[in-house]
Amino acid sequence: QDNMGAILRQAESCMEVCPDSVIRMLEEIKENSFDSDSQRANYALLWVQAHHKCRLPLENDSLINVAVDYYTLHKDRQYAAKALLYKGLVHKQRKEVEKAAEAFALSEQWFEGVEDDQYKALLYNHFGLLMKSEENFVGALHYLKKTYHYELKGDSAYYAMLTCSSIANVYELLGGLDSAKSYFEKGLQCKDRISSSRYFIYVKDYA
Repeated sequence: QDNMGAILRQAESCMEVCPDSVIRMLEEIKENSFDSDSQRANYALLWVQAHHKCRLPLENDSLINVAVDYYTLHKDRQYAAKALLYKGLVHKQRKEVEKAAEAFALSEQWFEGVEDDQYKALLYNHFGLLMKSEENFVGALHYLKKTYHYELKGDSAYYAMLTCSSIANVYELLGGLDSAKSYFEKGLQCKDRISSSRYFIYVKDYA
């Protein structure tokens, strides 16, 4: 059990910088190797997370549901929120818009009271862009502005710059040219704060 726990902890610690290595680590684990439901849920979340970060296809939501069911049952707010986020991303990749929106909304509820600027920004970015694709521009602005807030709070200037561009584009679609100009200017301000190390840490998250 300690060995399996160590492998999963190592995989989680490597996730942000080398998700491809995480996939290789997880592929070495046999299905009957888990000693607890907790390990099985952790594995399921890491597997889906790593595949998404590497832009690999996600077949269905059966695996991520293992994580969703476990973490919601045990009321682990942070991991339940992350599992529901990735459940939404599975559906978004499969163009199942209503299911994606439902999972994102549940993820937002579980994130309440959780300090995790990076994953909140990731959630709101995908939720906002999903709404934009469905021409729900008011909803898109709501979530993209939340994305921008958490990106600034988390000192992720590169993505804050991109989000400003997305917000400006939505304002243009709504005919709000003054607001569009304002966010283009905010994006230019973010450009001066870009850290290349931050870029490489987060670049695969927004696929």
